[in-house]
Amino acid sequence: MKRKNAFTLIELLVVIAIIAMLLAIIMPALKIAKMQAQGIVCLANLRGLAMSWHSYAEDHDGRLVPGNIPNNNPSPNYWVASPQDLQGNFMGTKPVLLENELNGIRKGLLYPYVGNTDNYHCPGDKGMTQHEGGYRSYSITGLMNGEQNKAEDKAYYVKKTIEIRMPDKKCVFLSNVDPRGWNIGSWIMDYKLPEWGDPLTIWHNKKGTLGFADGHAEMRRWVDDSTIYIAENQKRPPYTIPKDSEDLTFMQKAYIPGKFNPVMP
Repeated sequence: MKRKNAFTLIELLVVIAIIAMLLAIIMPALKIAKMQAQGIVCLANLRGLAMSWHSYAEDHDGRLVPGNIPNNNPSPNYWVASPQDLQGNFMGTKPVLLENELNGIRKGLLYPYVGNTDNYHCPGDKGMTQHEGGYRSYSITGLMNGEQNKAEDKAYYVKKTIEIRMPDKKCVFLSNVDPRGWNIGSWIMDYKLPEWGDPLTIWHNKKGTLGFADGHAEMRRWVDDSTIYIAENQKRPPYTIPKDSEDLTFMQKAYIPGKFNPVMP
């Protein structure tokens, strides 16, 4: 009797087991590769934003583009405007439609220098699938002609590029999440308490991305448990940071455009 060329049940189970083992080995590597690719795109986005930020300043006698984004105000006089419809009506309350957020980006002062909305979104940012709004992944820091302009901050607040000391170490853009649904205002921190207003991001294997005043961008691995916890839980601000935090020390120095005061905690 002629034998049929077919797998036995045991042979099939062995093949399936081998495939499962290979997938278990390959999938983590593919995930890491995907995060690395997303990180490269994110860095390119921030370099593009930083260079556009420079170009705007060059065209305006060194004045920085306004880095705040007021809530309930669709004014185009900021680096991006708040979500709005085509008629300019504020549409920043939930649910925030993607197209309305894109309208606000296109109305912003920086958009003519950037030229597309892709630069405003990190591919690792899944905010649009988690809650209403949240397409824009980046904010300008509060002392870079941003939201943090109270009297006690005037010594560190800058409005022109010439006022920035050590621009290669001073952060203009960073990736962040606003639990309110879209990135309102600026990314701010109280460098004395210490605490910051919105979670930093860990989209790239516990790394966040930052764009600096000299036009370069870099990725930083956050090392403190508090930074990771805040990023993962995203409860309402403010977020108190331990005074011995290595991430806090880095952000204090990167955040203040003028001379860093070592007396601060």
